[in-house]
Amino acid sequence: AHELARRRAQGRVEVEAAGYGRELLEIHTDAAGVSNVRPVGRSPGEPASPSTFEIAPPDRGREKDGPQIIVRLKPERIVHLAVVDVDSKPIPAVHVEVLIKPSEDFRSLVTDDEGKATLRGVHFETGRVDARLTHEDYVSSEDFDRLIDIPRESKESTHRFVLVRAGRITGTVIDATT
Repeated sequence: AHELARRRAQGRVEVEAAGYGRELLEIHTDAAGVSNVRPVGRSPGEPASPSTFEIAPPDRGREKDGPQIIVRLKPERIVHLAVVDVDSKPIPAVHVEVLIKPSEDFRSLVTDDEGKATLRGVHFETGRVDARLTHEDYVSSEDFDRLIDIPRESKESTHRFVLVRAGRITGTVIDATT
């Protein structure tokens, strides 16, 4: 169930929820210039997901409000992709599917008229993204066999992929019984 959240001063958010036993809390952030953080934590005392948020005791005098969940947002990574043919000509309308591990974040993009696409909101600690490129006129793969290694020191990076034109077989069937 979606619960009502109210924004307070200093970036605090207050969530009102009627709880029954042990519950999971999922927090989705949507802020310009930061990575897509989707941490999932557990009831107080249980371990939280790594490095994106922590459960802290309530502020002094606010014990009745329960524990605080502190979310630390990190800058996003921006991955620019360029898809060209063997003659370095851009290929528009290439379907680019990416799988960002370990979060299992799946995204789908399509290259523009210049053969470019941009993947935004990649978590800053992501070092590699698996990609699958498909186009009806070019040799494609069923697997996520294209690897995008993102340099650790860069907020933005550019990666180039080359696709080979697929062959076409045309003709007329003369005798379909043999």
